[in-house]
Amino acid sequence: MLVYYAHPIDQGGDDPFYWVPEALGSRGAVVYDPAAAWRVPVINRPRPGLQQANLDVLRRCDGLIACLKRDTMSVGVVLEIQEAINHDIPTLVFGPTLATSWALAYLGVEVVGEPEQVWHWLEGLR
Repeated sequence: MLVYYAHPIDQGGDDPFYWVPEALGSRGAVVYDPAAAWRVPVINRPRPGLQQANLDVLRRCDGLIACLKRDTMSVGVVLEIQEAINHDIPTLVFGPTLATSWALAYLGVEVVGEPEQVWHWLEGLR
């Protein structure tokens, strides 16, 4: 089972969800973290190729988990969520401190705040 790990990587700062990929892996999932593709020199001008490559991988995944916190904006995660929904890929947002989101409600995406809810979702992918 291949799970796409969507999380804010374009805003810098520490990742409070650093433990999620390893935890998913310990439960039998292979986790794709798109952050590795974005480790390019800061002087490079952004081009669509990296995002397109990540979306190509996403379309081959069994599920997408998006990890978000209330005070971090991310255009990329929203694009990834929409891409998953467009391709009928099971999607879950994990955000323990996430406030009500009109956009996520519109997309019909489930938002959970407890790790146990993530593990239950993962079991449903099997």
